Amino acid sequence: MTIRQIDPIYRELAVRLRIPNSEILPRIFERLANVQQAKIIRETPASADVIAEKLALPRDVVDKDIRELFEKGVLLPGKRGWNMAPSWGWLHDAIASTDNKYEDDEMYDLGVAMLRENLDIMGRRLEQEQKVGLPSLRHSMRIIPKWRSIKGLAGVLLYEDPMQIIKEFSPIVVVRCPCKRMDRRRGCRDSVALESCIHGGRLAQYSLDRHAGRKISFDECIALMDELDKHLVVNMVGPTDTMPEGICNCHTCCCGVFKIAAFTKPRFNLLPYAKSRFVAEIDPAKCTACRICVDRRCPVGALHMKYFAEYGDKRAVVDDEECVGCGLCFLTCPSDAHRMKCVRPPDYIPAPGQALGFDLLEGYEKKDS
Repeated sequence: MTIRQIDPIYRELAVRLRIPNSEILPRIFERLANVQQAKIIRETPASADVIAEKLALPRDVVDKDIRELFEKGVLLPGKRGWNMAPSWGWLHDAIASTDNKYEDDEMYDLGVAMLRENLDIMGRRLEQEQKVGLPSLRHSMRIIPKWRSIKGLAGVLLYEDPMQIIKEFSPIVVVRCPCKRMDRRRGCRDSVALESCIHGGRLAQYSLDRHAGRKISFDECIALMDELDKHLVVNMVGPTDTMPEGICNCHTCCCGVFKIAAFTKPRFNLLPYAKSRFVAEIDPAKCTACRICVDRRCPVGALHMKYFAEYGDKRAVVDDEECVGCGLCFLTCPSDAHRMKCVRPPDYIPAPGQALGFDLLEGYEKKDS
């Protein structure tokens, strides 16, 4: 099979994202930008004036291309002008949540292929680390429990309670889930809404500015969350102890971190996300052995049936080591046998690091809610 040659500039952009050997990422950039636009991307970080002067292009032409690249999610506004998306993770989420006019099935399929390529690279790295010591995997997301499952529970932190997080969001914007949109063959395609990720504050304004989402009210947001709770959809936010500016509603069949976990957990006992500070527990005296939680409500298989001699039959139990603390099982227990308990201290959730060296949304001022 002959591999079609593409302009070298697209490989340069892949290098900028620190994935120099990718065969897929240059082809994604080719779908996102023509050669002139790729040259504009290469000049960032810079203002439109500087880019126009360096490339000897009319300012209005540069402005038009920058606007398109911004709407597509390739460029972000910053204090010094325009920045290129800083990572494949950010680019993935931005390009797959765009306005419908940028729908591109071929690019989405390349995005799915990009995940397979990344898993291959990750697997080789972890195998090498395993030979010399303990392999490691950075947490890119953090699970937070369903808000109803921790309602009234003492010690819940503001940035791990979906209800409190949403109350801080202004505006509230719903966007198309990039993982669901990228995976066109997802199993939940006919049951779970594509518009399912919630943005607030600066992230919400960024999504509105590039026509990637729409405003909704607080009540509409809660209604959407309650509807999503009927499915194997887990609430996830950024991994640190700052107030999130978005809540991802991640379905097990298509979410990128769940796909990575399906690869890393059985091979290396590693997860790409942090569990919540909670685990579920079940009162066997209340359990009626209906099996709803075991068969339909655990995204990670942490529930099973166990025989209890004192009751003369099997009841549902939780494997604390496997439970991720999502709260899904709590929501549908018909006998009120489930509850959530906190098992990890507040400092389990880390403070933000400085790895990126700049604020991704520095072009948007923080506003009071």
